[in-house]
Amino acid sequence: MQTWEEKEIAQMTTRLQMLVAAAKSGDAEAMTDLALVHARGEERQCVDLRAALAWYEKAAAAGSCRAMGNLAYLYLNGISVRKDPARAVALYEEAVKGPSPNLEQYLYDLANCYELGIGVPPDRARAKSLYSKSAQLGSRLAQQALSRLKAMAVAA
Repeated sequence: MQTWEEKEIAQMTTRLQMLVAAAKSGDAEAMTDLALVHARGEERQCVDLRAALAWYEKAAAAGSCRAMGNLAYLYLNGISVRKDPARAVALYEEAVKGPSPNLEQYLYDLANCYELGIGVPPDRARAKSLYSKSAQLGSRLAQQALSRLKAMAVAA
């Protein structure tokens, strides 16, 4: 008879095997989920940022907006890759075109790049537009950024 822990390990192993199979068959969201497993060390896996990066790259190439946004974050911050703000912006631009549960964050991050001129020339109008979209989706950070931009415009 299996203990609770042995059953849990068996279930995690089965979930991971199914996820790997789906990812290897070309499922972009499964690839993204597998990248997250490696990035976070979930399902009894050790953190493996190289494997996470490889799966994010494959998932982004397969059209996962979630992978594009997560990959953009890695390039923006130089996590497991050489810091490349221009590449990050290009990935964020693609990520915000499609559906993602993290869309408000990707919009905010992209707006921040435009506001501060990270990877692109500064463009306050574009930043404001992106912050507005993010705020409409519920981002408090974007709402604060809009207030800050408005105050700066009044002071100018």
